[in-house]
Amino acid sequence: MFKSDFRIVADYFVQIRKTGQYKGTTDTIKHIYDTLKLLSVMKNDDRYIQAYYYTKVKGEIRNMCDVLDRIEKIGADKKEKEMRAVLAQKDKEIARKDKEIKATLAQKDKEIARINKNNARQETDMRESFAKKMLASGISQAQVVECSGLSKTRVAKLAKIIAAVI
Repeated sequence: MFKSDFRIVADYFVQIRKTGQYKGTTDTIKHIYDTLKLLSVMKNDDRYIQAYYYTKVKGEIRNMCDVLDRIEKIGADKKEKEMRAVLAQKDKEIARKDKEIKATLAQKDKEIARINKNNARQETDMRESFAKKMLASGISQAQVVECSGLSKTRVAKLAKIIAAVI
């Protein structure tokens, strides 16, 4: 019927009307830019003309199969770029959360160290109080060392304090 490049445009619309899909043809397009521009305008879809501009080498597009391959490549490249942007954003978010977690852990570690120090001091105070009571009741320093877990030197100092008070 048509002998010019318009046959490709007509074939495109016939296939879309009949099947809802377009399977490209391997017929050579003589006026590539004009044909793709016409398709872009008639379909209100810039992907066709973008396929023309996307080619890096003149003559890369020879037929509608090449155009469809190029459109698919453009879509894949666009999707890959979007995914890389999403992944970069996720990496930033993970790094931020990781930093927050590390800061929280450091704060908790400081709090635990403070509590442990306080507990150790309280335990020492209780042992010394226990040792003082034992010494005041007349229990020997050796037995106080064994029962309280305090050093001989510390028990001796506590004994001097108790002796001075009594």
